[in-house]
Amino acid sequence: MARKDIFNDEKSKRDSGLDDDERASLMQREVNIAVSPRKMFKGLFVIVLLVGVFFLGRLSANNFELTGLATQDVAVEEAPEEPAPEEAAVEEVAVEVPEEVIEESQPLAEEETVAAPEEVAVADEPIITTYSKVSVVINKVDRNWMDDWGKIIGLSYTINNGEEGTIKPGSFKMSVEGYTDESSQKIIPLAIAQQTITSGQKVSASVEVPNGYAYNPKTAGNLKNVRISIIMFDLDGKPMASYSNEFDLNG
Repeated sequence: MARKDIFNDEKSKRDSGLDDDERASLMQREVNIAVSPRKMFKGLFVIVLLVGVFFLGRLSANNFELTGLATQDVAVEEAPEEPAPEEAAVEEVAVEVPEEVIEESQPLAEEETVAAPEEVAVADEPIITTYSKVSVVINKVDRNWMDDWGKIIGLSYTINNGEEGTIKPGSFKMSVEGYTDESSQKIIPLAIAQQTITSGQKVSASVEVPNGYAYNPKTAGNLKNVRISIIMFDLDGKPMASYSNEFDLNG
């Protein structure tokens, strides 16, 4: 084996044509390499640019993947579940009214529909046309005073029916002391509500004197004591009762 190696070394020496001294001098020679700073700067710039592009591509790819994943997560989180229909909830809550309650409420409805009882009719009485137990009284004379003369504007009265039946008073005929002419007497119609008075009934009411009744002290005399007289007539114009008394008509 050692012989073979020696043989190979001698062969390589013959092939190269160089001896050991020449080879040693060759190895000791200085090698000068010319370097251009401009070209070297350009080369470094290109290398840095390529490296930067490479890393930017990697970062862009990573961001794209992260963005896609985040978008999918947000989409999944934001997808709300559809609420159940309100009508279905209402139907579930609905409660049937017990039959017992309905049965109890029916009598109330029947009570509301019951008609009001009719008023008890007054027993029929005969209409009296001959009067012997009917009386009328003047309780008050209402008047207005104007400096030196006055006007009677209303009467307060009471009618008492002592007859055995219903009477139908219709009007008063009023006269004032000092005014003796027939034309000076005043007809005072009674209200319809006072035109029917049953047996034993006493009615007190007021009535207005149509257009008033003017008077003055020159004709009526002493206004502190002026006699006023009335005659009450029924609806057919038949006299029923009369009344006369003195009243203070002074202003």
